[in-house]
Amino acid sequence: MTEPKSMTKRERIHASLTGKPVDRPPYGFWGHHFCGEYSLYGHVSSTLWWQRSFDMDFIKVQARASHQVEDWGVRMAYEPSIPITGYDPGFLPDFPPKRKPVLVNHPVKEPGDWKEIELLNPQLGCLGERLVALQTIKHEVSTLSADQPVIVETIFNPITLAGLLLGWGGEHYKKLELLRTHMYEYPDLLGDAMEIFTQTIIDYISACIDIGINGFFFATTQWGTYNRLTKQEYDEFARPYDLRVLEALGSASLLIFHVCKTNNMLLDLVDYPVQAYNWADIEEGNPSLSEFRKKYPEKTILGGISRESLCAPLPEIAVGEAQKNLELTKGERWIAAPDCSIPPGTSPVNIRAVVDFLRS
Repeated sequence: MTEPKSMTKRERIHASLTGKPVDRPPYGFWGHHFCGEYSLYGHVSSTLWWQRSFDMDFIKVQARASHQVEDWGVRMAYEPSIPITGYDPGFLPDFPPKRKPVLVNHPVKEPGDWKEIELLNPQLGCLGERLVALQTIKHEVSTLSADQPVIVETIFNPITLAGLLLGWGGEHYKKLELLRTHMYEYPDLLGDAMEIFTQTIIDYISACIDIGINGFFFATTQWGTYNRLTKQEYDEFARPYDLRVLEALGSASLLIFHVCKTNNMLLDLVDYPVQAYNWADIEEGNPSLSEFRKKYPEKTILGGISRESLCAPLPEIAVGEAQKNLELTKGERWIAAPDCSIPPGTSPVNIRAVVDFLRS
């Protein structure tokens, strides 16, 4: 087979999504920088650090996890940092990283509070700030190179937003069980709120597309796992809203579906209309990359570099994992990436070693 000619970043992504040969595997990495994400310009600076450091084919813009729900009253406390009042081209992440933000307030404390949830205007408040950040990132990235990466915005599914409003801040797992209780005891109240979450997300997606963002990362967070819901419960309480959001994402040039946690529902959600699948293939109860590839040879895998290997003391471990999965996929329909957000404090040396291997 003739080796493909040198490709642009976007050509490489498109070829991987459509099963065509690539000159090398496309790749992208992402993770939180708590020292920057609490402010608009710190967040922009953090995002550009990833691209300056690793020259990625796609940039998953990693916002603070609460940004989609702050306009409804969710509040997180960040450890104090030096304020950033403009784009900082010399931004470096903290080592060791600052403390993860802590939930300090949430709007749904009683079942009747679901009635107070209103449709948001994506041009205002935190969502509007996010659009400014995306526009700024898009502009600044265009100055780095003529070879432009796909910029990818993260979209949480509607049930995730419901959990966050009820008080799940990433660690309050009892609140996840409380939401499950509300599903059965207050289905009408929760259902009305889910309609509002879904429409708000759809309106926000439209605003993203209007400013030229055409890559999206659709995440189930805590919910696409049998540890949390049965298949029947997910089909009733989450799937219909997911599919409406995915319909709005249908014009994306890169649409990634992230199914999080152990014992995930990936194989029951594989019919979702997406372009690439991202999950932690080495975690308990999840399909391996080889199992998924055998069952679905026409679907693109985005992943294959575990957070465990990226956090290992020697870069050779992550490089070995990348080499194994390159051999497994033969570089076809594979976009190299982590299996979830890289933990803060991960050594850039390990990421750089994987990048050098993929580009060799």
